Amino acid sequence: MSNKKRPFNLYVFESASTGDPTGKDDVLLRYNVNGIELNADGFDKLSKEIHLESLVCDLPEFREGKIKLHTGKYPTATGKYQRLVIREDRIHVVAPNDFSMVRRTDTPYYEVCTHPLLFEYIENLT
Repeated sequence: MSNKKRPFNLYVFESASTGDPTGKDDVLLRYNVNGIELNADGFDKLSKEIHLESLVCDLPEFREGKIKLHTGKYPTATGKYQRLVIREDRIHVVAPNDFSMVRRTDTPYYEVCTHPLLFEYIENLT
């Protein structure tokens, strides 16, 4: 992944079972370069503290397919409001021998986004 230009800083994968019938050898793998991961409990708590608008966007300059985003504004100490953008994606199951994608799970993960073009896109929508 390091030799590909990626628009996001965090990706979460699950290693497919290697023959263990109990599935206990499955493990989560993270590719995280200066990313900010928000766990599900943290996302739930945040969504109760500030109003988050959910968007499903088609942004070909970021990646093929739809991207689910959550955005809202929160007050800073100076009294101004700051925009927050969170990407929701599903954990992908990858083959342990070559990391090829096997399938997507129903389990989400959340990344606090910082890409300037993404903020520009969101500002143009709202």
